[in-house]
Amino acid sequence: MWTENVAIIMLFVLLFTFLLYAIKQCRSQLFRVLLILLIAVDILFYARNNLLTTFENIYKSPSTLISRLKQDPESRIHTMTDEGKKPIFEDKSFFERETEKAAYLLSPNMSSIYKIQSIDGYGSIVNKNYAAYVRSGSVDPTHIDVIAPGAFELDTLAVKYVITGGRYEKELSSDPTFKKLLQIQNKLLGKTFSVYENKNVKPRSYLLNDADIATGSSTITSSTENSVEISTTASSAAKLILSDVYYPGWSVTIDKKPGTIYQSGIFRSVDLSEGKHVVSFTYFPKKFIIGAVISIINWIYLIGFFIFLQVKQHQKVD
Repeated sequence: MWTENVAIIMLFVLLFTFLLYAIKQCRSQLFRVLLILLIAVDILFYARNNLLTTFENIYKSPSTLISRLKQDPESRIHTMTDEGKKPIFEDKSFFERETEKAAYLLSPNMSSIYKIQSIDGYGSIVNKNYAAYVRSGSVDPTHIDVIAPGAFELDTLAVKYVITGGRYEKELSSDPTFKKLLQIQNKLLGKTFSVYENKNVKPRSYLLNDADIATGSSTITSSTENSVEISTTASSAAKLILSDVYYPGWSVTIDKKPGTIYQSGIFRSVDLSEGKHVVSFTYFPKKFIIGAVISIINWIYLIGFFIFLQVKQHQKVD
């Protein structure tokens, strides 16, 4: 519930205010110095493993791979990531090699740099329905995103390209539904990276008639993180399926008139009448507005509190 979120935010505000008040009241300079040092150590020391850097040219290395995938912008990719390894902090080249491998596999989240859609990656908050759906085709219980070749989830999620650095290479090469498109050798890693095309892939958007049989045509004309526009044509009433996760905050217009988004499995759907239509999905959640209002109130409260402390301090001096 959003009320619970507000309560948590207000609790943090009150605790932060109390901390500021305690610092203000404390006359010990040593206490203030120790508090600042504690914050600095927490940020710089304990988080050092998350502040990893590498050379910029590594991100530009797989140019052949990127060029090939960008030719089909509305299709998604899936990475058969290597099984995880424990970081070797004593080996200075470990993270450089892992970063280069991630660049060629476009994971985790590397694909977003090139605006290539991927069904895997890392996220601190993952949609529950999506996680359950992906796990149904997963063979790795510790990572929700590794779907085995041949799983129908690859087809329904519009995964046209599968990238591997060796994992499931045998299964992919022997499966007639996958066709090898590209192979790249990497001397530094001593690995071969391959790109396979999924022949059974479903389009990202499509139309279904009353019998759930594909009908008409559907073309995505524009797509960003917060909007999708689709042109459709159907000879009879149909349901438009967009294989993007159903989630609150999305709205839809049909020929610039408000429509209704329905949930079809984990995906979004819209009912359309026969003929040609332009369907536009837009993400602008009400929670964003509520959060903005709460943030403004918090800032007003904190600024007012600081002014109050300053006025009170001057009154004591006078």
